[in-house]
Amino acid sequence: MNVRQEHLIVIGETDMRLSGGPFSPMIYSCEVAHLGLKKRRTFRHKDQGVMVERVNDQLNRWRAEYARLVRRESGREAAEEATSDAETALHECAAILEGAIQPGRGSSGGASAEKSFRIGQSLYHDPRQTEGIRYNPTTGEPTSYWPAGPPKGRAPRYKPPPATMLGRVFPGVQKGREDAARAAFDRESREWEMALKSAERTDSTRQQTLEREKREWQEREGARLRYARWHSGDSQPIEDHTERVLNASEYPDWIEDALDFDLRFDVDARTLVVEFELPPQESMPTLASVTYIQSKGELREKHIGVREQDRLYGDVLYQIALRTVHELYTSDEIEAFEAIAFNGWIEAIDPATGHLVKRPILSLRARREEFLRLNLADVEPEACFRSLGGVAGSRLAKLERVEPIEPLYRSATTRGGPNE
Repeated sequence: MNVRQEHLIVIGETDMRLSGGPFSPMIYSCEVAHLGLKKRRTFRHKDQGVMVERVNDQLNRWRAEYARLVRRESGREAAEEATSDAETALHECAAILEGAIQPGRGSSGGASAEKSFRIGQSLYHDPRQTEGIRYNPTTGEPTSYWPAGPPKGRAPRYKPPPATMLGRVFPGVQKGREDAARAAFDRESREWEMALKSAERTDSTRQQTLEREKREWQEREGARLRYARWHSGDSQPIEDHTERVLNASEYPDWIEDALDFDLRFDVDARTLVVEFELPPQESMPTLASVTYIQSKGELREKHIGVREQDRLYGDVLYQIALRTVHELYTSDEIEAFEAIAFNGWIEAIDPATGHLVKRPILSLRARREEFLRLNLADVEPEACFRSLGGVAGSRLAKLERVEPIEPLYRSATTRGGPNE
């Protein structure tokens, strides 16, 4: 690791003076300092070459000392930064459910629902009537804008004052009149230019407003159509809406990279079935802290224990299940579905067999009324999951197979081949 430090080294000018009386030898002296180490030293010798050699030796020792200091501090900083990142990653694992709700409130305050894919009556508010914008009187669609136009009247022109007898006799009087006329013209010209620029700014602002309001109107109109289709009993708009909600949900990267889902809405049963592909445990962050070992000049990692890894992984999966149900209910303003079935699938290496398997490992069916009574801000994820009738193995890290309470397809429990 090369450490630039020449800017920290200060070498004073060499000073020559007699060491004693008039016949004593000359003494050379030089003061040097290292600002990074906050050290200073003065060298003296009757032989200038020896003095320079000693100065260089000292500077080399200071350079080496400072480089060790920087490496040590860099190692400590790297360890502190890595530890901070590790703590953040572990906290994110424990706060997956918290990230979807507002602290201190139950499931009625979903943050994801506020993003907002809510398509209720709020979409039917009257369109804004912005000054300078034309609207279709029937649909309320913004169509054009009123141009501000140029200033009234004509652009100013300079008119020199007519010559008078007094002006001929006293040239100074004529010049004063001409100066006043020129000043008036300059003032009017500035005002005219300002009025032109103001009109241009107004037109630009109205154009931008028109474009923005057109986009908003189109989004609102599309939502109106989707809302109408929801009430028609068609499953497709509900499934489309559900996909938008789930795609908008934000998770830590290691979860985001693995998540995939499929869904189906049963119109007759008013039940939404969602199947999630869950992240494997090996992608979960386990780093707890990083320490810099000064004697070896290396960073040493410490990971959470295996038992804690298994516990945290299970906690993450239970949170994903609860969060998914929460986000879907809080975004369903028209109460299209009365129940949500969540099936969590995993594709990973089975620790018991060493084979790659794909199987369902947790399943939940939650009814709207029961779920929305929960205060998700204070629940323990596994206990809440099981209280809702959810099924899962004793330890999710063992990837124990369960039968989906309500499968996406009737053949769902056999998909993926014999390794299940």
